[in-house]
Amino acid sequence: MSRFYQLSFMLLLFLLLVMPAAAREPRRFSADGFVLDSLNRPIFIADVPELTLIRCDNPDCTTQTDIQLAGIALSNARQTTRLALTRLEHPVLVYPTEDKLIHLLVCNDPLCETFNSTIVDGLLPPHSFSLPLLALDSVDYPVMSYFDSQAPGIKLVYCGDKLCQARRVTLISQGVVTAMTMMLDNRDNPIIAFRDAANALNLLACDSLLCEAPMLRVLDNTRSVGDFFSIIVNEQNIPFVAYRDSTDNALYLAACDTSACKNPVSVSIATPTTLINPPLLTLSPLGLPMLFFAEENALNVVLCNDALCTEPSMTALGLEIATDSSIAQSYDEDGNDVLLFADAENRLTLLRCNDGRCTSPQISQLNP
Repeated sequence: MSRFYQLSFMLLLFLLLVMPAAAREPRRFSADGFVLDSLNRPIFIADVPELTLIRCDNPDCTTQTDIQLAGIALSNARQTTRLALTRLEHPVLVYPTEDKLIHLLVCNDPLCETFNSTIVDGLLPPHSFSLPLLALDSVDYPVMSYFDSQAPGIKLVYCGDKLCQARRVTLISQGVVTAMTMMLDNRDNPIIAFRDAANALNLLACDSLLCEAPMLRVLDNTRSVGDFFSIIVNEQNIPFVAYRDSTDNALYLAACDTSACKNPVSVSIATPTTLINPPLLTLSPLGLPMLFFAEENALNVVLCNDALCTEPSMTALGLEIATDSSIAQSYDEDGNDVLLFADAENRLTLLRCNDGRCTSPQISQLNP
């Protein structure tokens, strides 16, 4: 009988520790300023001068706990700080400071009562960095990338431990980069989409976590790619990139055929009159590309019918978003999207999709 209780206890422990992590599998995605914990409670960066985490006490965030990280002052913290959660739901943040240093902050507990901070780069003469991108690999080691204008090129930082005290910094691509985004595939390999000096869209696919032999593909050099683009990788490690043609303002989807994207195909998926916010590319629960974007402040969702998005369907969500607001995104336990953005009145807004098409989203106005 004692053996039975022992096995039951081990099964319960597995469910408590492993299943919440499985629900948050998109932790490999490039971090922004917003995540959900295993109970669907939002955690996000406050837009205040001192770096502050807002940890909601319930999924609708009717009450919340403010976590001030004393002594860290940042301007535009929500836009410049990347936030991720470990499997134990400890926050991990990366941010640049005015003196051109990249800092990694790792909380030692869910409420970040104590934390460790590491200067990841900038110990040499000051560099001019793009905003650092962050993802956590399958053992919660941070992976970061950014553009170093002094090199010039894209640098990849692989941390050999959770605090990044041991790390490897590698220049994986040379040349001027004017915008970029990153995520990890399900083998922990970095995938980076970037715009070069000629305004062409490129994909950098790493064949290992250390990216010792990166493969560079041109996704689109026939259009003038704008500032706005977003990347996603499906469960077969096939990348998709949504981007804007800055000449005709149309939104395009570049769909890859393999993880190395040997034969990318670009298709037009929407032609908004005015696109003023970065679009957000995600995957529906069926694994198909799904795009949120704002046309003249009106929030819309485009759902692809297949991987090449041959017959996209668009739905207006009946919401307005602030002109200068980005869309932060996470997933609930069912794989449905949860978005955080500022509405037309600059109220922080939480949108929960209740199905794969986001047909009847649930809206909550947050207090901060």
